[in-house]
Parts: sequence; structure tokens; C-alpha cells
Amino acid sequence: MPSTNQITQRMSLAELKSRAEWQILTDKQKFFVQSYIASGIDTGTYDAQFAVQSAYDTAGKTAVILSYELLANRKIQRVLDLHFGHTEMDSLLADLAKAIKQSLRKGELTDATATAIKFFEKHTRRQIPKSKPSSSKKSKKSKRKTS
Repeated sequence: MPSTNQITQRMSLAELKSRAEWQILTDKQKFFVQSYIASGIDTGTYDAQFAVQSAYDTAGKTAVILSYELLANRKIQRVLDLHFGHTEMDSLLADLAKAIKQSLRKGELTDATATAIKFFEKHTRRQIPKSKPSSSKKSKKSKRKTS
């Protein structure tokens, strides 16, 4: 993953449109990505909700939910990865880090999570911050009742 000190050259919309990854998007997905990137270029902030409103003619909670769904779409993610200069491995490692943190927050250290942590740390040379299990809140409450 690019470090925060590293400035990445962004691929232009014209360059993206010539890529095979762009061609497999639906017309509405293309319009969403185009609006999303344009908002980032125009305002300095990438606005997924605005892009959804532009491409899908929807607003409010529906636009918010749809923006999350579209940004999670693998095809759309790949096009945005190209724009931001990220590799597929960068994107996969970011998704893996989120899944590991979510598992640790739930207090689950399964064999799969341990294997994922080893893989992540090997490929990023960074450690996942260890979260405390959520059960610690319950133990504090039970101590109060018995006191």
C-alpha cells in the first residue's frame, strides 16, 4: 500500500475510459465512477453520494446505501484503483485488514484470522493493531452488580 508520504499520480478519466476494466462496467456504473472522479477533481473531495444522485437519480438514505454498495463493487473498485494508482494487491490487502480488525473487535481469533494476520504482516511488513475483545464491557457491568 502506498505510504502516506508517497504522492501517487492519478490516472485521468480519459485514460480510464480506454481500459478494459472500464468497458465491463454498466452505463450507470460508468456514470457513477465518472461523477465520483469529477467531484474529486473539481472539489478535492470524492463524493460518492453526489455520484449516486447523478447516476441513479436517487437521494437520501437510498443514495447513502447505494454509494456504499457501489464502492464495494469489485469492478468499480478496480477502476478506482487504477485512478488512484493502487494495485489489485493494495486493494485486497486493505480489504483483508478491515476483515481482520472486524474479527478481532468481535473477540474472534480463529485459525483463519491468525493465518490472515500472518499473510497481511508478511506482505505489508506492518502489524495489525490488536483490538481488545468486546466482552470486557460485560465483565465491568457484572463487577458493578456484585459489588
